[in-house]
Amino acid sequence: MKTKYSKVLIIDDTFLDRLFMEKVIKAYDFADQTVSYDSAAGALDYLNSVASQPGEFPEVILLDIQMPDMDGFDFMDKYIELPKEVRSGCYVVMLSSSVAVEDLLRVETYEEIRRFFNKPLNAGHLIDLTHLPDELSS
Repeated sequence: MKTKYSKVLIIDDTFLDRLFMEKVIKAYDFADQTVSYDSAAGALDYLNSVASQPGEFPEVILLDIQMPDMDGFDFMDKYIELPKEVRSGCYVVMLSSSVAVEDLLRVETYEEIRRFFNKPLNAGHLIDLTHLPDELSS
């Protein structure tokens, strides 16, 4: 794998899914650090707290779609309110255990979402994500 990220943020309400993603990221040396939240609201609080600190904002966000209280799309509606210069170097990836057509169509309405993957996260997904900086610079 070529690109290694500094920080990845995992947002998933399921403990085992978060743990599995952390282990896959570590096993493939995909990022120096992972930060995990079990709620979209908690993750938004975190992002707001680091938005003014260069280098602390994650480069990749792995976002579950289906979560209680605030789902992945609700998160995105709040995320895009952050200043563009803060989120410009961050790639949002949505993950889901189901492939509902309406979810796929809705994902396409957010230019900030760079990928949609079916769970579980795997090495192939990580390899795909290493090419994101190249895609954006071309």
